[in-house]
Order: sequence, then structure tokens, then C-alpha cells
Amino acid sequence: MLKIAHLQKQYDHQGKSVSVVDDLSLMVTAGSFVTLLGPSGCGKTTTLRMIAGLETPNAGSIEIDGVPIYTKEQKLHVPASRRPIAMVFQSYAIWPHMDIFQNVAFPLKSHKFNLTSKEIHDRTHEALSMVGLQEFAGRDPSALSGGQQQRVALARALVSQPKLLLLDEPLSNLDVNLRDQMRDQIKELHARTGLTTIFVTHDQHEAMALSSDIVVMDHGKIIETGPPQRIFQSPQKAFTARFVGKHNILQGKVQDIFPDNYIIIATENGNVRIALTERSIGHRLGDEMLLYIRPDTIKLQPISNATTGLIGSIVSRIYQGNHWEIKVSLGNSQTMLVHIGLTNARDMKLNQLSEVEIITDDAETIIVKLTDSGV
Repeated sequence: MLKIAHLQKQYDHQGKSVSVVDDLSLMVTAGSFVTLLGPSGCGKTTTLRMIAGLETPNAGSIEIDGVPIYTKEQKLHVPASRRPIAMVFQSYAIWPHMDIFQNVAFPLKSHKFNLTSKEIHDRTHEALSMVGLQEFAGRDPSALSGGQQQRVALARALVSQPKLLLLDEPLSNLDVNLRDQMRDQIKELHARTGLTTIFVTHDQHEAMALSSDIVVMDHGKIIETGPPQRIFQSPQKAFTARFVGKHNILQGKVQDIFPDNYIIIATENGNVRIALTERSIGHRLGDEMLLYIRPDTIKLQPISNATTGLIGSIVSRIYQGNHWEIKVSLGNSQTMLVHIGLTNARDMKLNQLSEVEIITDDAETIIVKLTDSGV
């Protein structure tokens, strides 16, 4: 459906060329919901604006359904108004001098649609109905809440019946409860319409809840792409592991291999056992590895004489409502983040512990060769 090849964007800053999007290539299949996920300033919004035609790339090409809308080589740049694309911005961009009906109907007044007044009326009310605002058609925008205004912006995007919907951090200006409600509505709308959607966010929870695929970005590059569950549970790159799921990252070497059972990774702080799975086979003794360990897969217990694994000292305990966030120092300026459920924290008498053994889940710990980790 959408094909992006070798897209680049540079800006001049104090006499120097700064790369914002660097050789980005991406395929988005029809009907999918793809999220560009990454920290602020990583090129997500710039990528979206180039797709929409609001920014001009320095190189590369963009196609929709096999039809080029931008190619540097052929000097083709289809204007934003002629692209089969609608975009919802972080700011709602609701015109205060128009009522809700007029705001939503505005794109249909373009000559490219050539619609009758009745057709405009019907399509506008259909779009308002899709977002649950059909009874608000005559209202003034100032009378609407932030969540309702964002739904107006969404209806205005849907009314033109685009082939591709672009959502640029549409939830970031909403409070927590409204954000959850709007997220659910976006998910329901996508399920109902099947409209190909690209969503931009730095919030991994939004990305996990909404996406069929996640594209992790940093410094203008795609780091890793995959379904939400794989990106969260089995990241292949160190940046993804840090940014998604707050994985702890340790470095070590393969010390022992027990065929059909497990392998032992020796780290500076102790040994870690890893179950032999499809993800961990094929390694050799001495291989340099990175271990990705999610905070919620770790257990803590008092140190015993039989301890052979990781040990550390608790340096902080932060109550997070449904769990405790524990920071454990490993003694070499490295800390590990651990999430302990409230029941487990009470049972293990967490508040009485200082020196602890760190128990990792050998089936959940991800290992990646150092040379493949992107470090």
C-alpha cells in the first residue's frame, strides 16, 4: 500500500547540514496500523510530514498503491492537497469561527471532490457519527472538551475518505483518562473501517495497545520493526531493549553450554542461566553476548550460602501503585531495575532486605551477540 524507499531529510543549522531522517525505507500493508515509536526528535513527525507532502525530502521516493507521489530522481512532488492522505495533528487545529459541522465539512469544499451540498451534508454527518459527535454538529468548538475536539479533528480527517490516515501524537495533549478513552476509540475506528493508519508516539503503551506493527526509530533511522509482542518480549537491538520495556542490559561471555537444556553466561557480576530456545541456540563458548532482562521477570531473595548468580544491594524502593520499583546496585556502578508486585513484596518482607540475590527467568532473558546488538 505505502512504499517508502531511501527517504532522507536534512536541515541547515548554523551552517551545517543536520540529518533528521536518514535513508529510511518502509513498507506498510493495506489495512495495517503501524506506529512510529521513538524518543522526541528522532524523526517520527518529519517522516509523517514528508508522507503527507508537508515537507519535501532531500532524497528517496514515496508510493501509494504503486503510484509515485514523490521521487527525487524524477523531480515529482504531488502537492499535499492532491494526495489521498488525511492527517490529524498534535494540536487539534479546530477553526474557532466555524461550528463543528463546518469544521468537519471543510475539506469537502475543495474542487477535487466536486460534491453536491447534499453529498457534503451526508458525508459530514457520517463522519461525525463515526466518532460519536453527530449531536454536536451545531456546537461551537469552545464548548467542547479536549477529547471531543480531538474527535472533531479525527472526523475531519475521515470525511475525505482517504487511503491513508496519519496520526501525529494525537493523544499527547489529553489527560490520562481522556487519553485512554480516545485510544480505545481510535482502535475501534480502525477495526471498523480497516483504514491504513500510521501513528506517531513516544509512548510505548499507546504503541502496544494500538499497533499491528511497531517501527522503532532513533536519530532518523529505523532500529527495528515487528509486531508489538515481539518488540516488547524479544528485542534484537540494544536501543529497543532500553526504550521498550526498560530492559536491564548486561554484557558477558558464553561460559558453559548444556545441550538440550541451558547455557551459562558469565558476567562481571555473576553467572546467568539462559534456557536453550530458538533464540539462544547456535552460540559458542566465549561468544560475547548482551543480555536483555525485563524488570518484571526478575525476583529478589535473601543471599544464601548456595548463591552462585547475581547479587546486589537495594539502593531505592519506589511505590508505583500496583508494584514496587526497586533499584539494585551490582557494585560496579551498574544498577538493575526490578518490578515487584505488591503481594510478592509483602511476602518477601521487601522493606527488611538490603543485600539480595537477583533471580532471572531463564526462559524470558534475551541474549543477542554483541556484534548484532547495534551497540
